[in-house]
Amino acid sequence: MSPRILLLWLLLQSLALPAACPEFLPAEPARLTLNHQQQTIQAELSWAAASSEPAELLVLGAADQQLLASIALNHPAFSGSFMAQPLAEDADLDGLADHLWLVNQQGLIWRAAFSGNQLGTPVLLADLSGLGLQFRYSVSLLRTRLPGRLAPAVWQNLEQHLLLLLGRDPLSDQDVLLLLRYSVNPALQTFVQGAQLTDRTELSEAEQQLTLSAADWRNLLATAGWQMRLNGRLTALPRVVAGVIYAPLMRPAADSCQPELAEHQLLAVQLHTAGQVYQSRQLSIPYLADGRLQLQQQVDLSVSLIWANANQQLTILPLLRRISGDCHYCSEPLQLDARAFIRRLATFKDEQGAF
Repeated sequence: MSPRILLLWLLLQSLALPAACPEFLPAEPARLTLNHQQQTIQAELSWAAASSEPAELLVLGAADQQLLASIALNHPAFSGSFMAQPLAEDADLDGLADHLWLVNQQGLIWRAAFSGNQLGTPVLLADLSGLGLQFRYSVSLLRTRLPGRLAPAVWQNLEQHLLLLLGRDPLSDQDVLLLLRYSVNPALQTFVQGAQLTDRTELSEAEQQLTLSAADWRNLLATAGWQMRLNGRLTALPRVVAGVIYAPLMRPAADSCQPELAEHQLLAVQLHTAGQVYQSRQLSIPYLADGRLQLQQQVDLSVSLIWANANQQLTILPLLRRISGDCHYCSEPLQLDARAFIRRLATFKDEQGAF
């Protein structure tokens, strides 16, 4: 190789983008309760081989992994490839999944009725393809209700579906956390595009001092949702506890993907706005191989957040906080109730065999 060609090759190598780090997030199946052959069972949803065309959804028994049904997404409304696990919705609160929310890799989101072995006509709810992200993971679908004094006037229904997703920026190889808001009433659900999501990557100085005004709070909630670009990659899917999102974040070294050489942080943000709940939205934590977030109840009925693996466990937040309905930015220590209480588990609209 001549010196000129060698110099050109070295220059091209120096300009090349670094190779993407391998995936750190574990693949977890979607879990749901459904009616199968007149029995209520626990099931899991997963995608068939990526090469299948059209995409094929497998329904498996959670206990024995027996194949219960195979559902092809052959409706012409579906398009693209799928990796993110579907999220189940129990619209009539009877304890059984009756709708699925599906997200393709390009960022199109559908809602479809689900009977256990087939899907109804899908309704397109969002197109996030303009964000240029890859959607490989869906986090959770939450049903929430805010006090009327905290909700924006434009809400026609205080009950909301909050769809939490995780995207990947292919250029920076970093993750993006997204939340989309929908009314629980399908007749009031509106189509969402990526440009409608408020960018919450950086907070204003006032908000960092926890002085977000009530008007600004309502303006944030009046939008279709938010996105937050993370300065790294998540190593476990986020968990939502008492209105706060928690997730472990890894910032790889510039020239290495090795986790032990990276900087590790805990992401903790307010569910509705991605705002601040603790002193900072990102807290430094030590590296633990295969680390997972766990909750631990204390003697005084408070709750701690534990960072643990098979060999070690560390308390990273000794006192968890919960969002409070007292005001738009209020939070308070998360305290479990020692007294017996009644909680609605399901509403059964059709009773059989009861005398």
